[in-house]
Order: sequence, then C-alpha cells, then structure tokens
Amino acid sequence: MRPDQRLIRAVAWRRLAASAAMVAMVMLVSSSGASTGQAARAFCGASDNVLLSTPDLDGFTIFFDGHTNFYPYRGLPFASPPPYVSRFRSGAAIGFISKLAIIGKFRDDEDRIARSYGYTPGKWPFVPLEGEVVRATPGLLEVYESTYVFAATADAASWVQYALNLNAGDASKTSAGTVEGLAAYTRVLGPSDGRHEMAVTLVGQVGSVGVTLEFQGGAAVTPSGVSGMASTALHRIRANCQQPLDDRTFVR
Repeated sequence: MRPDQRLIRAVAWRRLAASAAMVAMVMLVSSSGASTGQAARAFCGASDNVLLSTPDLDGFTIFFDGHTNFYPYRGLPFASPPPYVSRFRSGAAIGFISKLAIIGKFRDDEDRIARSYGYTPGKWPFVPLEGEVVRATPGLLEVYESTYVFAATADAASWVQYALNLNAGDASKTSAGTVEGLAAYTRVLGPSDGRHEMAVTLVGQVGSVGVTLEFQGGAAVTPSGVSGMASTALHRIRANCQQPLDDRTFVR
C-alpha cells in the first residue's frame, strides 16, 4: 500500500464521524488503487466522464481516483452481506481538494496539524482540513463523489436504505431535507470553532446507480449552496451510465 493510500485509509477511520458510506468509498480507493477506469466503468458506458472532473471545480485538483468491480464491504457492520452486495457491478470514487490547502500560506499550518496527529506531511495535506484555511475560506475545500452500480434499480434502492440508516444513526449529523432529490445531512467535522469544516453529505440513486456526494469547507457550505454541483454530478451519471435493460425506464 502506498503512503498516500495509508494516509487515506487512516483518514477514513479518523472521520468515522463522517458517513459509513464515505468509509466504504475510501476503502474502495485504498483497496483498488488508481486505474484508467475503462474496465471498471464499462457498465456505466464507454465514456470516462461519469464522475465530476477538474473543469467542474475551478482551483481544485484530484487527489484520489479509484475504481473496483468488488463491493468494498470489508470492515462494515454486516453479520452477513446483504443481497445487493452480490449484485454489485462496479464502483468509482473521486476526491478533490482545493489548491489553497496544497500550496501557499496555508500549507505550513496544515502540515503542523498533520504532525500534531502523528503523521508526517507528504504530497497531500491531512484531511479533513482544519485550521487557518478553513477559517479564511467560506466556500468549498474538499469534494468527494462515489458511485455504486448494481444489477437493478431495486438493488440500488436497498443500498440507499442502508446508507440512509447509517446517516440517520450518526449523532453528529442533522437531516437537512433533500438536495436535487438526494437525502441531505449536515455536520461540523470537529468543534464549532470556525477552524473545522462544515460538511454536507448527499445520498441517493439514479436508477441502478447508488450515489454519495460529500462537500466540505468553510461556513458557507450549505445544502442550498451545493445544489448546483450536485445537479452537475447527477446529470453526468444520467448521461453516461448505461442502465440494465430491465431498468432503463426507471432512471430519474
């Protein structure tokens, strides 16, 4: 496992206060590693344009991009895997981070924070971000998207219900209605001191594709504020993900 992958996995458990869907996403990335994505995404059409990309996020860079054909349920609380696990077809996850946290005046602060948690700074800052970059940046600093392609719409619906139950059971989260048809939850990733990120988690489906989106950043990160980016992500899935023959009429 590469050092950056160890950091990503360690971050997953640090942010267990985030959604279990996010933990699964990070395990997806750290278990599969980066790839060209063509084989893993074949069920979502030949295009590699299923997920958000850097042109959608000015001033951001991709800091992980993973794909898998195996459902990443290791470490999740299953006595036995639910039926949708065997009907999982492919998955993809991508993470973006603001360049503000990578270079410039905020990076030294981020590296100091990483050391305080016992990590040696590397190419990427320790996430979730905190400190001066959060205090000084009201908007987005991190964006994560994951897709889970299943054999049928009903399988995706079962996965969504599981993900919703996990989010509802997280005491750190507050239900915030819906955004673009996806269930929305909000929370602060640490103390409410202006130095820890606000987060909006969205969970739902597009036909047979389960979707999670996580938006993190300063105080202006709100469900209404991320609606446009969520709309872009969902449009791309609808346009590029081939649905199973028996489910194409259910894409929404």
